[in-house]
Amino acid sequence: MSMKKVLAALFGVLLPAAGCASPERFYVGGAEGIYRVSSDSCREPAAHEGNVSALAVSGRNLYAARTAGKGAFEVLLYAVREDGSLMRKGAFSVPGRFGYCYLALSADGKFLYGSSYSGAFIDVIGLKEDGSFEMLRNRLVCEGASVHKRQKKSHPHFCAPLPGTELVLAADLGSDLIRIFRRDEEKGLVPAGTVPLPPGSGPRHLLFAPEHKLVFAVNELSNTVCSFKVRENTLVPVAVCGLLPQGWNGVSYAGAIKISPEGRIFATNRGHDSVAVVSFDVDGRMKLEECFSAGGAYPSGLVFDKAGRMLLVNMKGDELSFWKPQGNRYSRTAVLPVRRPGCIVGAP
Repeated sequence: MSMKKVLAALFGVLLPAAGCASPERFYVGGAEGIYRVSSDSCREPAAHEGNVSALAVSGRNLYAARTAGKGAFEVLLYAVREDGSLMRKGAFSVPGRFGYCYLALSADGKFLYGSSYSGAFIDVIGLKEDGSFEMLRNRLVCEGASVHKRQKKSHPHFCAPLPGTELVLAADLGSDLIRIFRRDEEKGLVPAGTVPLPPGSGPRHLLFAPEHKLVFAVNELSNTVCSFKVRENTLVPVAVCGLLPQGWNGVSYAGAIKISPEGRIFATNRGHDSVAVVSFDVDGRMKLEECFSAGGAYPSGLVFDKAGRMLLVNMKGDELSFWKPQGNRYSRTAVLPVRRPGCIVGAP
Protein backbone atom coordinates (compact mmCIF):
# COMPACT_ATOMS: atom_id res chain seq x y z
CA MET A 1 0.00 0.00 0.00
CA SER A 2 1.34 3.47 -0.91
CA MET A 3 2.15 6.04 1.77
CA LYS A 4 -0.72 8.24 0.53
CA LYS A 5 -3.20 5.39 0.99
CA VAL A 6 -1.78 4.64 4.43
CA LEU A 7 -2.31 8.25 5.48
CA ALA A 8 -5.81 8.19 4.06
CA ALA A 9 -6.63 5.06 6.04
CA LEU A 10 -5.17 6.46 9.26
CA PHE A 11 -6.80 9.88 9.16
CA GLY A 12 -9.89 9.33 7.08
CA VAL A 13 -8.74 11.93 4.57
CA LEU A 14 -9.93 11.81 0.98
CA LEU A 15 -7.05 12.20 -1.42
CA PRO A 16 -7.49 13.91 -4.80
CA ALA A 17 -7.75 11.97 -8.01
CA ALA A 18 -5.42 12.81 -10.87
CA GLY A 19 -6.67 14.76 -13.85
CA CYS A 20 -9.79 16.23 -12.20
CA ALA A 21 -11.15 19.65 -13.03
CA SER A 22 -13.55 22.17 -11.53
CA PRO A 23 -14.93 25.48 -12.78
CA GLU A 24 -14.31 27.09 -9.38
CA ARG A 25 -10.58 27.61 -8.85
CA PHE A 26 -8.28 29.13 -6.24
CA TYR A 27 -4.62 30.10 -6.05
CA VAL A 28 -2.38 29.29 -3.08
CA GLY A 29 0.91 31.13 -2.59
CA GLY A 30 3.81 29.67 -0.64
CA ALA A 31 7.49 28.81 -0.51
CA GLU A 32 7.53 26.95 -3.83
CA GLY A 33 5.43 29.40 -5.83
CA ILE A 34 1.73 29.45 -6.74
CA TYR A 35 -0.52 26.41 -6.97
CA ARG A 36 -3.83 26.32 -8.80
CA VAL A 37 -6.37 24.31 -6.83
CA SER A 38 -10.06 23.55 -7.17
CA SER A 39 -12.74 22.90 -4.58
CA ASP A 40 -12.87 19.24 -5.60
CA SER A 41 -9.35 18.85 -4.20
CA CYS A 42 -7.21 19.07 -7.34
CA ARG A 43 -3.83 20.79 -7.30
CA GLU A 44 -1.22 21.67 -9.90
CA PRO A 45 1.67 24.16 -10.10
CA ALA A 46 0.73 27.46 -11.74
CA ALA A 47 3.89 29.58 -11.22
CA HIS A 48 7.32 28.56 -9.97
CA GLU A 49 8.52 31.92 -8.59
CA GLY A 50 8.60 31.10 -4.87
CA ASN A 51 8.48 32.80 -1.47
CA VAL A 52 5.05 34.30 -2.14
CA SER A 53 3.69 36.36 0.75
CA ALA A 54 0.48 37.86 -0.70
CA LEU A 55 -1.91 37.48 -3.62
CA ALA A 56 -4.61 39.71 -5.12
CA VAL A 57 -6.93 39.28 -8.11
CA SER A 58 -8.43 41.90 -10.43
CA GLY A 59 -10.29 40.83 -13.54
CA ARG A 60 -8.06 38.37 -15.40
CA ASN A 61 -4.94 39.55 -13.56
CA LEU A 62 -3.24 37.92 -10.57
CA TYR A 63 -0.72 39.90 -8.49
CA ALA A 64 1.81 38.13 -6.27
CA ALA A 65 4.15 39.74 -3.73
CA ARG A 66 7.31 37.73 -3.14
CA THR A 67 10.89 37.75 -1.89
CA ALA A 68 13.10 37.79 -4.98
CA GLY A 69 16.42 37.41 -3.15
CA LYS A 70 18.29 38.64 -0.09
CA GLY A 71 16.94 42.14 0.53
CA ALA A 72 15.08 42.15 -2.82
CA PHE A 73 11.29 42.16 -3.14
CA GLU A 74 8.89 42.38 -6.05
CA VAL A 75 5.31 42.07 -7.20
CA LEU A 76 4.68 39.83 -10.20
CA LEU A 77 1.73 40.17 -12.56
CA TYR A 78 0.22 37.10 -14.21
CA ALA A 79 -2.54 36.87 -16.77
CA VAL A 80 -5.13 34.25 -15.86
CA ARG A 81 -5.95 32.14 -18.91
CA GLU A 82 -9.39 30.63 -19.48
CA ASP A 83 -8.21 27.24 -18.20
CA GLY A 84 -6.81 28.84 -15.03
CA SER A 85 -3.15 28.61 -16.01
CA LEU A 86 -0.95 31.66 -15.48
CA MET A 87 1.16 33.64 -17.92
CA ARG A 88 3.69 36.10 -16.52
CA LYS A 89 3.07 39.65 -17.80
CA GLY A 90 5.36 41.88 -15.76
CA ALA A 91 7.18 42.68 -12.53
CA PHE A 92 7.46 45.62 -10.17
CA SER A 93 10.60 45.91 -8.01
CA VAL A 94 9.73 47.22 -4.55
CA PRO A 95 12.09 50.08 -3.66
CA GLY A 96 14.12 49.60 -0.49
CA ARG A 97 14.81 46.63 1.77
CA PHE A 98 11.28 45.51 2.66
CA GLY A 99 8.45 43.80 0.83
CA TYR A 100 4.70 43.41 1.20
CA CYS A 101 2.68 41.14 3.47
CA TYR A 102 -0.68 42.10 1.94
CA LEU A 103 -1.97 43.26 -1.45
CA ALA A 104 -5.29 44.84 -2.41
CA LEU A 105 -6.65 46.79 -5.36
CA SER A 106 -8.71 49.95 -5.57
CA ALA A 107 -12.33 49.43 -6.61
CA ASP A 108 -11.65 50.78 -10.11
CA GLY A 109 -8.42 48.80 -10.56
CA LYS A 110 -6.26 51.93 -10.98
CA PHE A 111 -4.12 51.36 -7.87
CA LEU A 112 -2.47 48.44 -6.12
CA TYR A 113 -1.93 48.83 -2.36
CA GLY A 114 1.03 47.03 -0.77
CA SER A 115 1.31 46.81 3.04
CA SER A 116 4.81 46.39 4.46
CA TYR A 117 4.87 44.99 7.99
CA SER A 118 8.64 45.24 8.39
CA GLY A 119 9.06 48.48 6.48
CA ALA A 120 6.27 50.37 8.30
CA PHE A 121 4.82 51.78 5.09
CA ILE A 122 1.97 51.39 2.62
CA ASP A 123 2.79 51.73 -1.08
CA VAL A 124 0.39 52.89 -3.77
CA ILE A 125 1.36 51.50 -7.18
CA GLY A 126 -0.31 53.05 -10.21
CA LEU A 127 -1.71 50.60 -12.77
CA LYS A 128 -2.39 51.00 -16.49
CA GLU A 129 -5.73 50.14 -18.09
CA ASP A 130 -4.62 46.57 -18.75
CA GLY A 131 -3.54 46.16 -15.12
CA SER A 132 0.19 46.36 -15.83
CA PHE A 133 2.46 48.38 -13.57
CA GLU A 134 2.84 52.12 -14.15
CA MET A 135 4.88 53.60 -11.28
CA LEU A 136 5.03 54.04 -7.52
CA ARG A 137 2.58 56.88 -6.88
CA ASN A 138 2.97 57.20 -3.13
CA ARG A 139 4.66 55.69 -0.09
CA LEU A 140 2.82 56.40 3.15
CA VAL A 141 5.24 55.97 6.06
CA CYS A 142 3.46 54.99 9.28
CA GLU A 143 4.69 55.93 12.75
CA GLY A 144 3.66 54.81 16.21
CA ALA A 145 4.11 52.14 18.87
CA SER A 146 2.19 50.41 21.65
CA VAL A 147 2.61 48.25 24.75
CA HIS A 148 3.50 44.77 23.45
CA LYS A 149 7.11 43.72 22.86
CA ARG A 150 6.31 43.38 19.15
CA GLN A 151 4.93 46.92 19.01
CA LYS A 152 8.15 48.93 19.10
CA LYS A 153 7.16 50.57 15.82
CA SER A 154 4.37 50.70 13.28
CA HIS A 155 3.53 47.45 11.45
CA PRO A 156 0.82 47.99 8.81
CA HIS A 157 -0.44 44.50 7.96
CA PHE A 158 -3.50 45.21 5.80
CA CYS A 159 -4.81 47.97 3.55
CA ALA A 160 -7.96 47.77 1.41
CA PRO A 161 -10.89 49.92 0.21
CA LEU A 162 -14.00 50.16 2.36
CA PRO A 163 -16.77 49.12 -0.08
CA GLY A 164 -19.20 51.81 -1.14
CA THR A 165 -17.00 54.67 0.05
CA GLU A 166 -13.97 56.71 -0.98
CA LEU A 167 -12.15 55.47 2.12
CA VAL A 168 -9.33 52.95 2.40
CA LEU A 169 -8.64 51.32 5.77
CA ALA A 170 -5.37 49.91 7.08
CA ALA A 171 -4.72 47.69 10.11
CA ASP A 172 -1.56 48.79 11.94
CA LEU A 173 -0.49 45.95 14.23
CA GLY A 174 2.39 47.91 15.75
CA SER A 175 0.46 51.04 16.67
CA ASP A 176 -2.91 49.52 17.66
CA LEU A 177 -4.60 51.71 15.07
CA ILE A 178 -6.95 51.44 12.17
CA ARG A 179 -5.64 54.06 9.78
CA ILE A 180 -8.14 55.83 7.55
CA PHE A 181 -7.10 57.09 4.12
CA ARG A 182 -9.03 58.88 1.43
CA ARG A 183 -8.65 58.11 -2.23
CA ASP A 184 -6.72 60.68 -4.29
CA GLU A 185 -6.41 60.57 -8.09
CA GLU A 186 -2.75 61.59 -8.11
CA LYS A 187 -1.27 60.16 -4.91
CA GLY A 188 -3.66 57.26 -4.67
CA LEU A 189 -4.17 57.75 -0.92
CA VAL A 190 -3.96 60.60 1.56
CA PRO A 191 -4.28 60.27 5.39
CA ALA A 192 -7.76 61.02 6.79
CA GLY A 193 -7.64 59.93 10.45
CA THR A 194 -7.06 57.05 12.85
CA VAL A 195 -9.18 54.86 15.15
CA PRO A 196 -7.47 53.43 18.27
CA LEU A 197 -7.88 49.86 19.50
CA PRO A 198 -7.30 48.56 23.05
CA PRO A 199 -3.55 48.60 23.87
CA GLY A 200 -1.82 45.35 22.96
CA SER A 201 -4.49 44.28 20.45
CA GLY A 202 -2.29 44.14 17.36
CA PRO A 203 -4.86 44.49 14.54
CA ARG A 204 -3.81 42.23 11.66
CA HIS A 205 -6.62 42.09 9.08
CA LEU A 206 -9.95 43.84 8.58
CA LEU A 207 -13.25 42.39 7.42
CA PHE A 208 -16.05 44.44 5.88
CA ALA A 209 -19.79 43.79 6.13
CA PRO A 210 -21.03 46.74 4.06
CA GLU A 211 -24.69 45.67 4.13
CA HIS A 212 -24.66 46.33 7.90
CA LYS A 213 -22.09 49.16 7.79
CA LEU A 214 -19.78 47.07 9.97
CA VAL A 215 -16.01 46.62 10.09
CA PHE A 216 -14.31 43.84 12.04
CA ALA A 217 -10.63 43.84 13.08
CA VAL A 218 -8.97 40.53 13.93
CA ASN A 219 -6.28 41.21 16.52
CA GLU A 220 -3.17 39.04 16.33
CA LEU A 221 -1.64 39.76 19.73
CA SER A 222 -4.76 39.64 21.93
CA ASN A 223 -6.40 36.87 19.85
CA THR A 224 -9.65 38.82 19.70
CA VAL A 225 -11.92 40.46 17.15
CA CYS A 226 -13.28 44.03 17.48
CA SER A 227 -16.36 45.36 15.72
CA PHE A 228 -17.03 48.91 14.54
CA LYS A 229 -19.96 50.77 13.03
CA VAL A 230 -19.21 52.91 9.98
CA ARG A 231 -20.50 56.44 10.60
CA GLU A 232 -19.78 59.15 8.07
CA ASN A 233 -16.00 59.04 7.58
CA THR A 234 -14.94 57.22 10.73
CA LEU A 235 -15.49 54.05 12.77
CA VAL A 236 -17.31 53.81 16.10
CA PRO A 237 -16.24 50.91 18.41
CA VAL A 238 -19.00 48.43 19.31
CA ALA A 239 -17.66 45.24 20.92
CA VAL A 240 -14.69 42.93 21.55
CA CYS A 241 -14.92 39.14 21.35
CA GLY A 242 -12.29 36.56 22.33
CA LEU A 243 -11.40 33.83 19.83
CA LEU A 244 -10.08 31.17 22.22
CA PRO A 245 -11.89 28.73 24.52
CA GLN A 246 -12.40 29.99 28.05
CA GLY A 247 -9.62 28.87 30.35
CA TRP A 248 -7.06 28.08 27.66
CA ASN A 249 -3.75 29.75 28.60
CA GLY A 250 -1.29 28.84 25.85
CA VAL A 251 0.38 31.12 23.30
CA SER A 252 -1.69 31.83 20.22
CA TYR A 253 -1.95 34.54 17.58
CA ALA A 254 -5.01 35.34 15.51
CA GLY A 255 -4.52 35.20 11.75
CA ALA A 256 -7.09 35.39 8.96
CA ILE A 257 -10.72 36.50 9.17
CA LYS A 258 -13.56 35.84 6.70
CA ILE A 259 -17.36 35.74 6.60
CA SER A 260 -18.87 32.40 5.61
CA PRO A 261 -21.74 32.21 3.10
CA GLU A 262 -24.25 31.75 5.93
CA GLY A 263 -23.03 34.96 7.58
CA ARG A 264 -20.73 33.97 10.43
CA ILE A 265 -17.17 35.13 11.12
CA PHE A 266 -14.40 32.53 10.81
CA ALA A 267 -10.97 33.42 12.25
CA THR A 268 -7.81 31.34 12.55
CA ASN A 269 -5.88 30.83 15.81
CA ARG A 270 -2.20 30.12 15.19
CA GLY A 271 -0.84 28.31 18.23
CA HIS A 272 -4.15 26.99 19.47
CA ASP A 273 -4.32 25.72 15.86
CA SER A 274 -8.04 26.14 15.52
CA VAL A 275 -10.73 28.00 13.65
CA ALA A 276 -13.00 30.22 15.74
CA VAL A 277 -16.62 30.73 14.67
CA VAL A 278 -18.27 33.98 15.75
CA SER A 279 -21.87 35.07 15.22
CA PHE A 280 -22.83 38.74 15.08
CA ASP A 281 -25.94 40.87 14.79
CA VAL A 282 -26.66 43.93 12.66
CA ASP A 283 -25.34 46.23 15.41
CA GLY A 284 -21.97 44.45 15.62
CA ARG A 285 -22.50 42.56 18.87
CA MET A 286 -20.64 39.24 18.74
CA LYS A 287 -20.60 35.80 20.36
CA LEU A 288 -17.98 33.06 20.12
CA GLU A 289 -19.92 30.00 18.98
CA GLU A 290 -17.12 27.41 18.88
CA CYS A 291 -13.48 26.63 18.12
CA PHE A 292 -12.72 23.53 16.08
CA SER A 293 -9.34 22.02 15.29
CA ALA A 294 -7.64 23.24 12.11
CA GLY A 295 -6.30 19.74 11.60
CA GLY A 296 -2.74 21.04 11.27
CA ALA A 297 -0.20 23.53 12.52
CA TYR A 298 -0.49 27.31 12.24
CA PRO A 299 -3.67 27.99 10.21
CA SER A 300 -2.85 31.18 8.33
CA GLY A 301 -5.44 31.78 5.64
CA LEU A 302 -8.86 30.60 4.53
CA VAL A 303 -11.46 31.13 1.85
CA PHE A 304 -14.95 29.81 1.06
CA ASP A 305 -16.26 28.49 -2.23
CA LYS A 306 -19.75 29.19 -3.56
CA ALA A 307 -21.09 25.98 -2.06
CA GLY A 308 -19.95 27.01 1.41
CA ARG A 309 -16.93 24.69 1.59
CA MET A 310 -13.85 26.07 3.32
CA LEU A 311 -10.27 25.90 2.03
CA LEU A 312 -7.71 26.36 4.82
CA VAL A 313 -3.93 26.68 4.67
CA ASN A 314 -1.83 25.43 7.60
CA MET A 315 1.50 27.20 7.14
CA LYS A 316 3.70 25.16 9.49
CA GLY A 317 1.83 21.98 8.62
CA ASP A 318 2.73 22.39 4.93
CA GLU A 319 -0.81 21.64 3.83
CA LEU A 320 -4.00 22.89 2.29
CA SER A 321 -7.15 21.28 3.65
CA PHE A 322 -10.75 21.19 2.43
CA TRP A 323 -13.77 21.33 4.73
CA LYS A 324 -17.48 20.89 4.14
CA PRO A 325 -20.32 22.21 6.30
CA GLN A 326 -22.33 19.70 8.30
CA GLY A 327 -25.08 21.64 10.02
CA ASN A 328 -23.33 24.31 12.09
CA ARG A 329 -19.99 22.47 12.05
CA TYR A 330 -17.29 21.74 9.46
CA SER A 331 -15.53 18.46 8.75
CA ARG A 332 -12.28 17.96 6.86
CA THR A 333 -12.64 16.06 3.60
CA ALA A 334 -9.23 16.31 1.89
CA VAL A 335 -5.64 17.43 2.38
CA LEU A 336 -3.04 18.50 -0.20
CA PRO A 337 0.67 19.07 0.48
CA VAL A 338 1.83 22.66 -0.13
CA ARG A 339 5.14 23.84 1.28
CA ARG A 340 4.77 26.84 3.63
CA PRO A 341 1.45 28.10 2.27
CA GLY A 342 0.55 31.56 3.51
CA CYS A 343 -2.18 33.02 1.31
CA ILE A 344 -5.13 31.86 -0.75
CA VAL A 345 -7.46 33.76 -3.12
CA GLY A 346 -10.32 32.88 -5.42
CA ALA A 347 -9.65 32.82 -9.16
CA PRO A 348 -11.59 35.07 -11.56
